[in-house]
Amino acid sequence: MRALFLSDTHIGFRDRNYPERKEDPFLGLEKALEIDSDVILHGGDLFDVPKPFYDDIARTLDIIKKHQKGEEIEVTIESLEGETLNSFKERRPFIAVHGNHDWNLRGGNVYHVLERAGIVYAHRRKVILEGDETLEVVGMGWIPDRYVIKVMEDYRGIEGDLFLFHQPVEGLYPEIYGEKAVPPSLFPKGFRFYLGGHLHWIVDRILEGRRFLIPGSTTITTLKADEITKPRVVYLLEKNNVDRVELKGLRRAYVVEASDFSMAVEKISQIRDSVPPVVKVVGNVEEKQLRDYFRGRALIYVKPVVGEEMRSFKEHISRINIDEEDVFNIFKEKMGDRWEPWMEEFLRGAMEGEEEAMEVIRSLRENKPRTVTDWFSS
Repeated sequence: MRALFLSDTHIGFRDRNYPERKEDPFLGLEKALEIDSDVILHGGDLFDVPKPFYDDIARTLDIIKKHQKGEEIEVTIESLEGETLNSFKERRPFIAVHGNHDWNLRGGNVYHVLERAGIVYAHRRKVILEGDETLEVVGMGWIPDRYVIKVMEDYRGIEGDLFLFHQPVEGLYPEIYGEKAVPPSLFPKGFRFYLGGHLHWIVDRILEGRRFLIPGSTTITTLKADEITKPRVVYLLEKNNVDRVELKGLRRAYVVEASDFSMAVEKISQIRDSVPPVVKVVGNVEEKQLRDYFRGRALIYVKPVVGEEMRSFKEHISRINIDEEDVFNIFKEKMGDRWEPWMEEFLRGAMEGEEEAMEVIRSLRENKPRTVTDWFSS
């Protein structure tokens, strides 16, 4: 039985600067499902938001249904305790877990609707597929940090062929993102492959006897250099064989460094893609000027270099021998109950000059908040 594994399609992703990018996630899903397989496995974040637009849901289901062809496969869904929940036949079943983007604590989530349309929701379940062979898939969607260790205890002793999940894994995920990465040892033993979503870069690594496969996102949603410059891929799995397949015909992304407008124009002009690419320009270059110049030819995003004030701040921290974690703890104490995890991520991004954080800083300049508290509350 041949399984196609993809993840993080982020249907519904929107970019206010380039509205045309809303088509990219649909095309990524379409290109992936054109690859021949008997079953489809999705590692979470099928949608970009917990409550997607109705037309995005409908269009997604249309794409999935269009590609459900081939021989019927017997599908049996069991709870982790072994209770049979449902059994039916389906051509090229689509099996998915939720991600952090499309998960909703209150009132269920979109997957509870999708499963009534034929999608197999695998969170906390074992899905048994019977065709020319038997394939057992166990699913675990994204779990908030405060619950993840407890929930993973429920999977201890569970066996199968493929473990489908959406969670950061220790050793594969940068600590700077502020999420609790799960130690590989907590994943149940004995699965052939551990198929992960959430990370937007490509992974094929063995950790503590477990082989983790992560295809990354099928569309470009971030501007992190390690993610956007990699190809969009899926995995094809058949018994112990793994093939990585690059998706063709999608929008590509590039990172260029430029000290001024002329240098940026020269470097970007050398890119000749048939689909206007995403180009991240690292340097203090006027973004609007570049966007106007390359309108219709490239989608431009500028990441300014770290400002002198922020650089001096970091150097000061280093000189007085204060760890960055101490700085964040000071902010947390000052903010009290108003402190939220995103604030730490934002501060880290600002100190590194990340575009998302810098954009917020630029938008706040007009208000000129006097204190950190004023800054966060503005």
